[in-house]
Order: sequence, then C-alpha cells, then structure tokens
Amino acid sequence: MHMERTIGLKHYEPSHSISLCVVLLLSFVVSACSVDPSKQYTISVEYLPIELNARGVEDSTDYSTATVSITRVDVTETDEESHSELIVSPFRNGRVDLRGQIEHPMWVEVHVVSENAATPLKLRSFVEPGESVPIAVVDFKIPFYDDTIAHVGTSSNVQDQTKKFTLLADFNLSNFDTQNVIAEINIAFWNERGMRQWRPISSIVVQEGRFKVEMEVDDPIVLSIEIADLRSYYFGTRLIAEPGTTIRLEPSKRTAYTAEYLTTGWFQDRENTSERSQRQVLVAVADTGRHKRIVESWHRSFTYRLKQKLLDEALREESIRFNEQMTMRPHVEEASESQSEEILASHTETSWVKTDPMEGCEHVDLSKVRPDMWLESSDTNGSQSSALYDEIFNIEFTNLNDIARRARDPFDSLLALEFGAWYSLKDHSEVINILDRLALNVPPIVAEERIAPMRRFLSAIMQSEINEPLRVPGQKAPDFELSDLHGTARNLSEIFKENDLVFLEFIRSPEYYVDDSPTLSSSLYDEYNDAGLEIVTVLFNFDSDQEQELVANQNNTWIQLFDPHVPLDSDLAKSYAIVHRHVNYFIDSNGCIIQRSLRLADLRGFLNSYFDISPSSDPLEDVNSP
Repeated sequence: MHMERTIGLKHYEPSHSISLCVVLLLSFVVSACSVDPSKQYTISVEYLPIELNARGVEDSTDYSTATVSITRVDVTETDEESHSELIVSPFRNGRVDLRGQIEHPMWVEVHVVSENAATPLKLRSFVEPGESVPIAVVDFKIPFYDDTIAHVGTSSNVQDQTKKFTLLADFNLSNFDTQNVIAEINIAFWNERGMRQWRPISSIVVQEGRFKVEMEVDDPIVLSIEIADLRSYYFGTRLIAEPGTTIRLEPSKRTAYTAEYLTTGWFQDRENTSERSQRQVLVAVADTGRHKRIVESWHRSFTYRLKQKLLDEALREESIRFNEQMTMRPHVEEASESQSEEILASHTETSWVKTDPMEGCEHVDLSKVRPDMWLESSDTNGSQSSALYDEIFNIEFTNLNDIARRARDPFDSLLALEFGAWYSLKDHSEVINILDRLALNVPPIVAEERIAPMRRFLSAIMQSEINEPLRVPGQKAPDFELSDLHGTARNLSEIFKENDLVFLEFIRSPEYYVDDSPTLSSSLYDEYNDAGLEIVTVLFNFDSDQEQELVANQNNTWIQLFDPHVPLDSDLAKSYAIVHRHVNYFIDSNGCIIQRSLRLADLRGFLNSYFDISPSSDPLEDVNSP
C-alpha cells in the first residue's frame, strides 16, 4: 500500500463535527491496513539557524518561515524525469516531516523557498524502504557563509553496490568543538572558460562528532573535503575515491604532539578555541586502493612527518616572535619608513629587465623601470617555516611527479596529475606528452572530460609563459585590432599614437567588470586622463548576453575592446602573456612598453613622475584590480 503522499489534514482546521468524522475514518483506515515497518520511510526537514557572533549582522534571507516541498522523482522510459508532489508545507516548530510506505527505493527532491531568497535551496536524496532521512536547512546569521541544505549525519545514494565508495569521519578526538560542524564534498571540473574549479556534490551536518557518506563512483576521482567548525576553524583535505573502497577522515597524528603545548609554554593560559585548534590537520586514511598507493605512500613517510613536526615548532616560535614584534610596532614602523626610500632607490638602480631595448625603444630607461609586482611577490620571505613548507611540498610533488611519469596503471598516472603533478611539473610539454599517452588508455568519457580540458589549459599556459619574457619594458607592444562594445574596430597602434601614455589592462573574468566597486581603470582615468593618460580595457568572451549588456550600459568614457574568445583560446591573451597570470602594461606614444604590472603603491609615483605632477597625499586604494 503506497502512502508517499502525505494527507493534508495535519494542518487543516475544520469544524469539530467534521473533525470527529475524519478522525474516526482515519482510525478505521489505519486499523484496516497492516503497516509494515520494513516499508516505512521518514523524511525530516529541520530548520537550523547558526547565529554565532551575529550581533549587528543583518541577514537578508530568513528561512524560518520558508515553505518546504518534497517531490518524488521518477525516470520515464524515454529517460525524462517525472515529478510527483508528496508534501508542501511551511516550517512548523522548525520542522516538516513526511512519512509513508514504499516497496522500492525512490529519489526525492527537496525545495526550500523563502520569499526574500532569489533562488530556492535544493537537495536530491535517495530514500530506501525502512529508512529515515534527516535533512537540515542551515540558515547562517554570520558573514561569509551561504545558506545551504544538507543531510544530517548520514547520506547515501548507492543503487549499484559495485560502485559504492564510503567516506567515514570521526572528530571526537580532535581539539575543536564538534557542534555546528558542516562538511562539504567537492569534485573538480573544467568550466566552459577552460578553468579548473571545484563543485560541491554533497553537504552534511556532522552529528555527534561523526558523519558517513556513501556514494556511487564510476571511475577513480579526486575529491576535496572541506570541514567548517563555525566557532573557530576551517580546514580540509583531498582524497582519491574509487569503487569498493572506504576512506576515514581523522585528526592528524600531529595533534597529539601539539597537545603537549596546551599545558606548557605559550599555550599555558590560552583558553581561546581557535588558538587551541590552529594546528589541526585533517588526514584521509585508506587501508587499500589507490589513495593508499598514491597519497599515503609519501604522506605517512617518516621524512614527511618529521618535516611536519618541525614545521609546527617553527610556526610556534614565529608566533612568539610575532607577538613580541607587535609590542614594538611603533618602533618597527618608524624604522620601516626610514628604509622605504633606500628600498625604492635600490629598485631604480637595478632593473629586473635583462633584455636590451629593441629598435625604436632605445629611449626607454630601464634603470627607472619599477618592480613587476608578480615577480616580486614570488620571492620567499626566508623564514624557517617558509623553507619547511618548500621541503614538504617538494616531498609531495616529487612522489606525485614520479607516479605521473612511471605508473603502469593509466588512472594512477592521471590521478597523480590531478592531485598536483600537473602543476608542479615545470615542463608543460612533458605533461602534455603524458596526457596524450593516457588519452589512448582510458575510457573515452574520461579522456573527453578530464584529459582534453587539462591539455587545452596547459597548452595555453605554455604559450603564454613563452611570451612573458618578450613583453617587458623596452620592447614593442604587439599591435592588434578589436571591436569596441558598439562594434567599431579599433587598432592599438592608432590609440597609442594619439596619446602620451596608454594603460592597457585585460579583464579575464566578467565578474570583475560588473562589480559596482571602483576599479583600477576608473581611478586612474579620473585622476590622470587630463594629463594625457588613455585607458584601454580588453574584455574577453562573457558568459551571457546580460553581462555584456551590463558592461555596455556603464557608459565608461575610456576605450573598451571586446575579444570574442575566452583567454585560453585567444591569440591576443597568449601574446600578451596574460593567460597564466594577471598582467597590465603602460605603453608610450611610440608603442614601447615602459612599465609592467606595477604595485598600487608604485602607480602614483610613476604617473606623477611621468607627467611631472606634484605628488598627492591620497594614495590609490580601495580599488578592484582583476
């Protein structure tokens, strides 16, 4: 007997006589029908507000009065989905419960709709006969957290047992508070713009310090697990999931070592939870399978653990020194100010540009070239912890690189690349050769969805990196022609001939351009356009017509050009070396690059010097730079 559809009398308030009749009728029906507990199911949706440190914070979305709808999802013979409504109800006393009987497992979809939420919260769940499925609507009243809907304690969607992967977690031995802990499981994918991103596939509220997730996995994949202890800490790890395996998430063994400091030394009188838990590291442990072979082979090595232990000690000592320095902050700032002019002088005496100016750009004085902020930021700070981080990463990537190169199993090689070897192998052509070999030995769907996008990405990065040394001050800026947002063709060469100085920037992602905040371009244009500065902004293929319309309606007065390609497929992006990192250029009227990717602190000094303007007291700040 099917009872998936909840009877609406629960919230109906008829007259007393009718109510009595209904109650008698229901009693007769219940007594006449035998209830089989093995076929009963319960779906409970609970409202869970998180209000930690929420004083003074306005929450624009309130789900306490939201409406919950649960529909059954069936697949027709033509592979189309058919939805049948089971219940629609607002939260009552913070809950919505659905009970019924089913003969076979079913999929349900839960929608939570709030009047002041732009889109409903959605969750799809697999329900089996005899099962109770607890679900929570997590309504955050704290900044930087998005409201979500998640399973509570346990989640399972396994229909094919041969594809079953199990993830277990127990945080009761950890140092942090296990109340209000949410776990998010993410899978990597390549988006339409060719960039690798992580997409959440499951969220679960930790119950009594534990959770369990069972899911179907077709082929071995890398998952990212993120754990948010909302009172104090946020951490995560990555693991390799494959059919037929179980992985346990545990606090790092280093936690016991760190705990020695909780009663002595600098931790002695610390009661703050975040300070007690700041050394927490999540470790994924497997007894068998690829995760054990590919990850734990180096992650549990004596050398790796020793370096982690030394890193803890280094971070502890550096924290002590930092606290000591903070007490002397006024003296440190005074010394720093006295040294700033000397540092600037050293920058101007020795240029980072090692290539002589090309013909037609001999007038560019390389001794006055200011630092490229990206090259400067790549320098290490020389601390002991920084050196140890480098040693730890070297252990990780050395092992992964070796597996990527030499593994006989093509999936082992691919997983090593996805775990980080694709990034650490500096010779991108070597990675491309490995990918080409793997594409011939894995299922076509894997080659299409995981190998081809990585190859496309690395190929574009490689071409961009080759051009980076060619796009330095003293070299000619390559000419190009693009249409502006109104369809008029413009040449860069014509633009710089008409202006004393051109600031050329590239917007790789549309979200940086539709933001209402001040941009670097707007700030520079407002202050230096009258002096002779022109702004040229190149925008790449947008994801929707709506975003293009937003840009066109901004009525910016500087020149905006549109490249119809995404950066990975754009010859212009590769030529100007902006695929692998953000770069902007200052180009003079001769078409020569004279500065590249200046720090905000250097921008005003350079422009004031170039246009012979008296320095202003207000620095360029509070601007968004893509």
